This record gives sequence, C-alpha cells and structure tokens, in this order.
Amino acid sequence: MTVHKKFLSVLWKMDPGYFQLKLAFKTTLAIVIVLLLLYKESLNIKMMATVACGMSMQGITATTWFSRMKQILLLDTIYFFSFVLGLLVRDSPYCTAATLIILGFTVNYVRRFEPENNMAPMMAWTLCFMATILPFQSGSQALGHLHALLQGLIVAALVMFLVFPRNYTKLFVRNTNLIFDTLAHGMDELRRFLLQGFHKDDFDALPFDKMKESLQHLLDSNQTIEQKGRFNNRQKFLADTLLHLYILVNAYDMMLASYQSICTKKYHLTRAARRRLSLINKHFARTFRGVRLDKDFSFSGRITAVQFPQIDRKFSKESSSDPNLILALLNLKLSVTLLYQHLNEIRRGHDDY
Repeated sequence: MTVHKKFLSVLWKMDPGYFQLKLAFKTTLAIVIVLLLLYKESLNIKMMATVACGMSMQGITATTWFSRMKQILLLDTIYFFSFVLGLLVRDSPYCTAATLIILGFTVNYVRRFEPENNMAPMMAWTLCFMATILPFQSGSQALGHLHALLQGLIVAALVMFLVFPRNYTKLFVRNTNLIFDTLAHGMDELRRFLLQGFHKDDFDALPFDKMKESLQHLLDSNQTIEQKGRFNNRQKFLADTLLHLYILVNAYDMMLASYQSICTKKYHLTRAARRRLSLINKHFARTFRGVRLDKDFSFSGRITAVQFPQIDRKFSKESSSDPNLILALLNLKLSVTLLYQHLNEIRRGHDDY
C-alpha cells in the first residue's frame, strides 16, 4: 500500500465519508473568499466577516437540500438580528446585561429541542456579545461591521450550496447501490477463481478479497449518514437497511474466509463441485446487480432462492474427517443462507414503512 493510500485510509478511519474534512475545506474556502472581497477593509471588519463565515458554516445540520436552504435562511436571519440587537443595547450597561442574560438563557434552552452538538444557538449569543464589545468610534463603523457580517453570511451560504453540496439521502442511496455493485463484482471474480482451478498461494491479493476494504468504507459512510442525519419517518428504515447491509457484507467475508481455508489447506474439490459453487456465485452476482435502492427509498429487484440440497450433495462427495474442512463447508453454507435471507428482507422490508 502506497503512502498516499495509507494516509487516505487513516483519514477515513478518523472521518468516515470525509464529512468533517469537506466541511473544514468549505469553511476555509469561504473565509478566503470573503477576505479577498474585503482586502481593502480594516482588520476588525475582516475579522467580523470571517467569524460570520465560520459560524454560519458550522451551524448547519439539515440533511435535505430544501431543509438546508430553510435552515440557512433562518439561522442567518437570527445571526443578523442578534448582532443588530447587540448594537441597539450596547450604549446602556443595564440593557446590555439584561439582553445577554435573557438571550443566554434562551439559546441554552432552545438546545433542548435541537441536537446537543448544534452550535447555532450559542453563535447567535456570541454575535450579540461581540456587537456590545467591539470598539465603534462612529455609526459608520458599526454599519461597516454589519455589512461585513452580511457578506460573510452570504458567502458562507453560497459555498455551502455550491461546493461539495451535501445530500445525505442521495449519498445513502448511492452508497447502498455501490455496495450491491461491489458485491456483484466480487461474486463474479470469485466465480472466475473457482472455474480457473481454485489454487492460489496469495489469497489476499485476489480482486474479490481486496474489495472488502471498499465495502467497509461504504458501510462506514452510511453509518455516519444514519447517525448524523435526521430523516423523520425514514430513520428506522435507514437503520434497518444498514443492519441488513452489514450482515450481507459479513456474509460475503464469511464466504471468502471459507474459500480461503479450503484453498490454503489445498483441499480438493471436484470440477462438478466447483461448477456448482460457481453457479451459486453467478446467481448472487445477477441478484446483486438487479437489486436497487431508489431515491424514494424503495427497493426493486427479484430475489430467487438457492437450492441447498444440491449443494449439500456436492459437498458430501468431498467430505472427510478433517474438522477444518467440515467447518469451512458449514460456514460457506451459512454465508449463502445469510445472503439469501437478508437480500430477501431488504427487498420486501420497505413495504412495512
């Protein structure tokens, strides 16, 4: 593995889906843009615009495009008027103290109805506080800071929508279909391996084994989406779908482990047995390619059962007293059972929601 791939792997483990990395990049980009727009202005005005950029970018938690647009408009309006409120009361120490106390209580109580890690309420209080302490020598300076605040909020909103636009629903659907496609490709490669003779010293280097990392990345991304997103009446559906996907990938890993055990210990399987196993892989490859999660969270595709008695008869010809071979064959059969059962559950599960 190259240094670049190792770095990406470590980065993914810290931030599955690169969600925080993308947010950090967008925040930095918005700050750079607003600094370029205000390069002739004073340091305080630049600071005001960059603070507005950072606060606006960090407070967005909505998942869909439309809900994110509404949240950005609502929060930017609250930020703007919080700053205006601070400007209005700054000349009176009593009004300033009362406003900050009441607003502080309000923003902390509001967090009861929002995710605890949502920073937006406290950002509104911070902007009000900043308006009361910034050194304005005249009204024009206050208007300059207000203009910088607006510029920062507008730039942040545009960057949020135009750069790496987040659509958790679309990404979950895309990741799920990529999992199906990757499993189908893995089954095709496994079938080719069976038909070519079933002997290889470096099993970990084979294409179908190296796909496990890609599958894990896709699962990590969907797990992060399911945890971060708020999908209302679809939340349970996503959680159940994710559970089935984990079981499908683990069943695939179990199948590979069984084949690896048979291969590395050089157990002999007849051509007829290998042909029968290859047909099972062909069946699952076709099935995975046919199953699709649509954008309305409905599954399409046809799932057909695998004839286990025929597999058992082929296995019985290769049976021996070696417990390792027996265990490998049992795990192989279990993996096929799990694949069929949970594909079937995924296919018909959306009817219950």
